[in-house]
This record gives sequence, C-alpha cells and structure tokens, in this order.
Amino acid sequence: MVNAAAIRGGRRGMAWVAAAGPVANLVVAFVFAVVYRALALSGDSVSDPERLVLVIVILNVTLAFFNILPIPPLDGYNFAMAFLPFRLALQVQQLAQYGLLVLLGLVLLSRLAPGASPLDWLFTGADGLARLLTGA
Repeated sequence: MVNAAAIRGGRRGMAWVAAAGPVANLVVAFVFAVVYRALALSGDSVSDPERLVLVIVILNVTLAFFNILPIPPLDGYNFAMAFLPFRLALQVQQLAQYGLLVLLGLVLLSRLAPGASPLDWLFTGADGLARLLTGA
C-alpha cells in the first residue's frame, strides 16, 4: 500500500509509483532473457535451468502486461487515474470497488470463450515479447 498523500508530485507522483511495478517486471525479464541467451550459447540441448529461466522471462513479461490493465487494483488503474481530469477521476474512483469483479469476469471469459477475452490477446502479446527477448 502506498500513501498517495505523502508522495511529492500528487497524482503524477502516484503514476510514477504505479509504473514502477511493470517496469521492474520488464527489467527482470530482460535480465533473465540475457541469462537465457547465454545458457543457449552453451550448445547443449534445452536443459532444466534453461527452461526455468525461460519461464521466469515469460512470467515477468506476462505480469507486466497484466499489471498495466487500467482496472483497480492493478497498477495500470493508478497510472491512468493520474492523467484523468480531477472530477472525472473522482467519478471513476467510485467504480473502483467493482474492479475485482471485472478481473474475475475477464478470467472467466478467457476460460469460457478462449480467444474472445482481452486477456487472451494480452497473454499472446506477452508471450510474443518474451520469445522475442529470448530468441526461443
């Protein structure tokens, strides 16, 4: 939890705090992608440590993509709120209590109608970026 009132810069400062989570995920993914490529250079067939590193890359890219969704309580919501006009932000904030229901609905939609959910598109994009980083 972050005390938004204690952050310098007000709502824009909160946007920087919210952006830190997805950025950290992408940095971890990049670092492990470098490790993956170094392991791949060893010439051995795909090893267990190599698979583990690939999973770490895919997981972190996926978490970064998921976390930028502008749905409360995700970081994307707090980032987006910083750029909305104040009155509109207050109105949108009243809907924040339904954020978990929206997330649950998206997860259920991805299970009930594969390919139709925005989450499926998001995870496909995340997998593509992870594979691009690793060359896998």
